[in-house]
Amino acid sequence: ERFVSGKSSDWTAAAPDDAAIRPAPKYSLIASASDRRVGVVYAYDPPNQRLIALDKVTGKVAGQYRIVAGGPVKGFGDMRGAAVIHGSGSDPDTFLWIDGTHLFRAVLAPVQPPAGGSGAAASASPSARRSASPTAP
Repeated sequence: ERFVSGKSSDWTAAAPDDAAIRPAPKYSLIASASDRRVGVVYAYDPPNQRLIALDKVTGKVAGQYRIVAGGPVKGFGDMRGAAVIHGSGSDPDTFLWIDGTHLFRAVLAPVQPPAGGSGAAASASPSARRSASPTAP
């Protein structure tokens, strides 16, 4: 539900079309780097350890992101706060989040299948970098 000037509007966030393999999302944190009613808002779904991109105008799912398996970070973990840096030009957005002791950064871009792989389409799974102190993206 969207609130504009203190009043409820008719915007509703759509659920991803993956109910057969995951429970419905339960959003806990949201972040966006784009202007009002333009682009996407990112919503964190803790039970499914994923980030959902929702179109600000329609509420439709524009993408979903999970941390690449085998990376240095095991999922989004104990996320306590988040922010988005808007990508310039054709560059993808960058998602920043903190847990109790670390600052993490992930570029929100599809992962390319390995050479000689199955040829399946790329999935949107950023790899994350961990930093003990804030760094410039």
